Amino acid sequence: MPAQRGLLQRIRDLLGFAVISGSGLVIDVAIYTALVFGAEIMPGPANAVSAFCSVTFVFLVFGRTRFAHAGFVWWRYAVWLGFQTLSIVVFSALISVLVAHGIGALPAKCLTVPLTFASNYLFLNLLMRLGQPPRNMSISVNP
Repeated sequence: MPAQRGLLQRIRDLLGFAVISGSGLVIDVAIYTALVFGAEIMPGPANAVSAFCSVTFVFLVFGRTRFAHAGFVWWRYAVWLGFQTLSIVVFSALISVLVAHGIGALPAKCLTVPLTFASNYLFLNLLMRLGQPPRNMSISVNP
């Protein structure tokens, strides 16, 4: 039963991340759409701005709900932003290439969503586990 409980917890984690990421995606797409179609900013830079807002939201909300035991730690946020900076640069460039090849700005962004979702979930889980004791390890402190 412990293995099944672990699997169920992972499924709950993934579903929770999906709901929070979905909210982040709404923020991302709303800002991206406003910048591209309202302010007429090129899709690559617009993606950089909208994605930064979204990833900050996801980190703060998911980190506080799923990993409350770890607490907010600035170094984790800094590492998350470093990872996201790299990710945003790569995916913004990919969106620019797709648009240059005739794919619309919004469809190009949508094509990147599954990849960003998977990489963000995996990296955030890893990041929140850094610095935590292994699950089956007990720590005792003798005064």
